[in-house]
Amino acid sequence: NAHMQYVVCADGSFSAPFTSGHGILASDSASPMFWLLFMSDLHLPDDPADISLDGIYVSHLEHTDDIVLFSMCPAALQRKLDALAHWCGLNFLIINLCKSISMIFGRLPSPLPMLSIDGSVLHWTSQYTYIGVTFCSTTCNIFSPHYSLKAQKAKSLANVTFRLDGLIGSLPAWEGHLLYMACVDPHLMHACDILPDVDAGLLQPLENVQRTFVQHLLAAAMLPSLCAAAAS
Repeated sequence: NAHMQYVVCADGSFSAPFTSGHGILASDSASPMFWLLFMSDLHLPDDPADISLDGIYVSHLEHTDDIVLFSMCPAALQRKLDALAHWCGLNFLIINLCKSISMIFGRLPSPLPMLSIDGSVLHWTSQYTYIGVTFCSTTCNIFSPHYSLKAQKAKSLANVTFRLDGLIGSLPAWEGHLLYMACVDPHLMHACDILPDVDAGLLQPLENVQRTFVQHLLAAAMLPSLCAAAAS
């Protein structure tokens, strides 16, 4: 709401009213940092079953209120779930059980272990999207669904872009480039800084979308000049 104003209260003092130029503050660019500061006292005890990176135990990640816990042992993971639930209780937070799930990467044990939060059993799944990145525990490449989904979305947006030809005529190259960078490229490049392209078969559909878009754009841009030359 463009007319909405906000006030910050700290230590009994109130700030002057202000507005947000980027939507509600829940989606404001500073909100993730504010939430991380709020969670700065969340300390989950280290466990021998934790994943170690260069000697440093890493057992949880947070992006605002999206939290992921991981461990090499179900019992250790349950202890972390209990610690997280205890911390949330102390800080007047409620864990959304409907959005909380469990995944196993690697060989599936039989029977599957049971994990719970405050007595509520978590369901197991083979695919989940965390902060826009889709993981799958039953494919050789755990990011395989992410590549496929992004290729499909990029292809759909590319097709929609060139359907504008019927409304505005041939799409000029520069304007087409702007539309590509704004609408198509973000999907082709999504999470490229954390997903290594180790599977050419997954990368190929993304490259095909890029190549087809450029070919179509150049052909559309050259068409008016060819028609003019033919007319002259």
